Amino acid sequence: MAETVRQRKVLGAIWFIVPVAVIIMAFLTQPIGEWGFGVVIAIFLAIMAVTGIWMIATGRGNIIGSGMSLRAQRILAIVGLIASVILVASYVVSIVAAPTAQSYLLLGVWVSLGAMFADSLVALRGS
Repeated sequence: MAETVRQRKVLGAIWFIVPVAVIIMAFLTQPIGEWGFGVVIAIFLAIMAVTGIWMIATGRGNIIGSGMSLRAQRILAIVGLIASVILVASYVVSIVAAPTAQSYLLLGVWVSLGAMFADSLVALRGS
């Protein structure tokens, strides 16, 4: 099954909403001067948000790569989704104990990447 414009737009919406939300949460948690390496993560998330806007507007972008077999892509998507779920769960537990800007930013990265892996599994369904 090929990826659709709708799937790309949904992923674009997730890639826009999640980074913006976690950057706002990070600003509310700590002043930017205390972020440290979190500034680099926030820049990455801002680039992801811009990419999300582009995907929403155009419906273009590749969810499925052409350089790997469908079986290899499916395995990568499953492993990536499992890893993302485990990392998101661990970050949620750490945020409950002691919220920091970096934990919110990394949570946003893994939620966005998990959405990409889930979307690629949906696109590969039936192939």
